[in-house]
Amino acid sequence: MNSSNQLFKLTFYSLMIQLIIWVLSIGSSFANEVNTIEKFPCKNADNNNICLCGRKCLTHYNYENKTYCKVKDCWKYKDDECLPNGKNFVAPLVLNAIPFTSVLGIGYGVMERWDLFGMQLGITFGPLVLFCCGSCCLLCCYKKNDNLNEIDDDSSIWTELFGKIYQCCYSILIIIFWILSIVWVATPEQTIDGNGCYLSGY
Repeated sequence: MNSSNQLFKLTFYSLMIQLIIWVLSIGSSFANEVNTIEKFPCKNADNNNICLCGRKCLTHYNYENKTYCKVKDCWKYKDDECLPNGKNFVAPLVLNAIPFTSVLGIGYGVMERWDLFGMQLGITFGPLVLFCCGSCCLLCCYKKNDNLNEIDDDSSIWTELFGKIYQCCYSILIIIFWILSIVWVATPEQTIDGNGCYLSGY
């Protein structure tokens, strides 16, 4: 009976933690930053009187019937040089390479990719919740011998088999998504950050 209570508590706490993280991730997605547009004068104009900005990270736009240059999304213009403005890949890569922080999705949190963060937590804790629920069902379905008050051999065999299958599948699942998290972050122009820009620093 004690093991049933412990499994129930573990399942309840796991669900509560996931619910809290899910609510926090949704709340953070509504926090939008207000960016002011920095205007740059046109370098020159072509034969059709179209503004030429002279840099790949600048594009022309009209404001109050005047044409200016502005920095494209996911770029920054500093010291007359165009630089990518996405999150640097080094910190997420290091955090995804460490198994403990990888299974908790901390690397995705640094990138502000709360969808991937929630996915990783679901992969890590979802099977644990299913295992706890399955274990509770098995404990409830145990048939005890009336004379010896012992658990039937058949129930013990099925419990042990279920535990081994779970351990094998869960380990494979964790390893696959651990490797994928490293590959996704380490590959240029593969993963975008929370602002919709590709990771930079390659």
